Amino acid sequence: MNKAFQAAFRKGARARLEGRPRAACPYRDIRNHYRRGNTFSRAFRNAWHDGWNNPHSCPGETRSTELHHTSPRSETPQ
Repeated sequence: MNKAFQAAFRKGARARLEGRPRAACPYRDIRNHYRRGNTFSRAFRNAWHDGWNNPHSCPGETRSTELHHTSPRSETPQ
């Protein structure tokens, strides 16, 4: 997930933690009727909703346990 979508995710998570309803999403679902497709607005909307649904997980951030995880080495004398 790129930084822009991560920011939308965090905004959704923050909204959930602040008690705002899911309908408070600031990103409108804009459809492109000329090319029969969707625009990036839908991707931002989905990222915001993902953040609202999962406020305690943030993509792109590594947990501290993952930062300091080391695999055990076999210490055999030679």
